[in-house]
Amino acid sequence: MAEGPKIAVIGNGTIAVECCAHLLGLGENVAFIVGDHKDDGRDGWQKSLAKFARGHDIPFHQPEGINEQKWYDFFAKEAPDFLLSFQYRFIIRRQIIGSARKLAANLHFAPLPRYRGMYPIAWALLNGEKEFGVTIHEIDPGVDSGDIIAQKLFSVEESDTARTLYFKAVEKGAELFREAWPSMRGMSFRRTQQDPAKALYNPKGSIDFSRNRMDWSLPAEKAFNFARAFIFVPFQLPTMMHEGNELKIVRVRKADAKGGSRTGAKPGTVLAVSDEGAEVACGSGSLVVALTDEVSEQVLPQCEFMKKYGIRKGASLG
Repeated sequence: MAEGPKIAVIGNGTIAVECCAHLLGLGENVAFIVGDHKDDGRDGWQKSLAKFARGHDIPFHQPEGINEQKWYDFFAKEAPDFLLSFQYRFIIRRQIIGSARKLAANLHFAPLPRYRGMYPIAWALLNGEKEFGVTIHEIDPGVDSGDIIAQKLFSVEESDTARTLYFKAVEKGAELFREAWPSMRGMSFRRTQQDPAKALYNPKGSIDFSRNRMDWSLPAEKAFNFARAFIFVPFQLPTMMHEGNELKIVRVRKADAKGGSRTGAKPGTVLAVSDEGAEVACGSGSLVVALTDEVSEQVLPQCEFMKKYGIRKGASLG
């Protein structure tokens, strides 16, 4: 068994796997891991934390809900020195936070104090942010409100979607943890209190991902941001209708800023078709969208797809 401070990890997915792997590579004592109850032990669009833990003979637990008395008792008995959370599904209550003898910390995909809570990546894209970030913070009884331990900011490109920005956050989050862990382990980091005046919090349900229909009456900038926020294979893509067929946007970019208004075309009108996709008029401006008929990154050549569904210049997309 590894020596050193006793570490408990609570988490899910690739970021948790990457950070656990780093700890093991340093010879740290990862005593046990608590993962998502839906983790089936197989790698998919993310790495499986269950698979990782079992492959390294680390005790692994998968409660359907962690905020129950038996788990409060479990953590109190285990009394880890460090409690580290990486993309865990549930809010961690004070009974578990208090079990950490030195530090309870969480890695949140957002530039705190902005985007506390749910769906930080989708909200950042909806709001047209040019910069995003990842933050390691102390866990307190609030929601992502504890003192900041370390933070890394990075650019949001116009080509970014919810999926690409998520994986950027995974990469930058793993980098941040590797950089911050020595000071966390030695408890030598400098705490930075979050400014409540700058906080932005979004609760569960603040975005309804089933309402993914494009609204072409929006200005191109807003329609563009909406589309990017909903592009996340394998879960969802923004949709539209054409002659009774539901079509999906897999790629999007802004076209001529004057497109729709210049032509006087009704929002949703196809202005042009090319190998790149269809240029569609918005309330002002236009977007170029690559289309598919399933939630997949594998798409037909766009001219072939447009021919298949009879999409040509002048067609109307709803």
